[in-house]
Amino acid sequence: MLAIIGPTAFIDPTEVAALIYFISRGGSVILADDFGSGNNILGLLNAIIGPFLKNIDTFGVPIRGLRIDQSLLMDAQSFHLSPVMPVLRHFPQGTSFPSTYGVRAVVTSYPSAISFLFRDEVTNTTKWVPTFSYGGLPLPSGFAVSTDKSWLEKDIEKAKQGEYYPDEDEWAGVPFSVILPIPIRGELGFGNLLLCSDPSIFINELMTLPGYDNAQLANNLFEWLDYNSTGRIYFDESHLSIAEGRVAYSIIDPFTYVSLYLRVIDTLTMFPLLAPLFPLIAFFMLRATYPKSSPSVSYTHLRAHETVL
Repeated sequence: MLAIIGPTAFIDPTEVAALIYFISRGGSVILADDFGSGNNILGLLNAIIGPFLKNIDTFGVPIRGLRIDQSLLMDAQSFHLSPVMPVLRHFPQGTSFPSTYGVRAVVTSYPSAISFLFRDEVTNTTKWVPTFSYGGLPLPSGFAVSTDKSWLEKDIEKAKQGEYYPDEDEWAGVPFSVILPIPIRGELGFGNLLLCSDPSIFINELMTLPGYDNAQLANNLFEWLDYNSTGRIYFDESHLSIAEGRVAYSIIDPFTYVSLYLRVIDTLTMFPLLAPLFPLIAFFMLRATYPKSSPSVSYTHLRAHETVL
């Protein structure tokens, strides 16, 4: 199982291809992101998981893709401290969804929402929407959703300063999805996939906050992802930006330079024209680091009574 929590560094197509291969071999993945680079993954991944999105209960509304909306989800009814920290209390159950055992309230921090790409059969067009409606009623699509007093705030900087109010051009008055399981286990040998629009749910500060069930939720989600009971979780830290306070450490950390070297290799070999030339390119790039041969030294052996003129 692979956990990609809060990626911020760019994720290139070759890495996405490797991720798709991992899923196709039965590996499960959780992607938790709000305003980072998670959509780099979903852009290509949608082409693969599109046929399996029918497993999501949307009352027959055909879904063609998923992405992180990257607006700020606010909830005026259920929150911790302020609406920028919505508390999730509604966990709709779907086919093959994770267990909700022991989960009653989950606190978030500056989350976003999950958007869906669907096709309007009447106009034969596609568009992104963060929620659906059925018979005029809002339809929550996901495993954990906000209340109907929520809205998606576009001005994130003002919201961080405490200035927020739903504007007319913002989605509001409906529940929004924060966690969405995609149960594709067993389909052609694939693993499960889980999308979350708030990586903060899994940080220690919120998982240990009294009165909330973030730790139990994380346990349930990882159990669902680890369907074959491997007991192994791999955390991707290669796409995290260097946090404040870690810059000095990163300079002396040898893995920083190994990571940069591997990224150069990955970038060069992704182009068909450059890939055959990579051994030659690597030779000239590393030539300066090769050990130099010592110059030969000649010694003159003299007898005791001989001198050099």
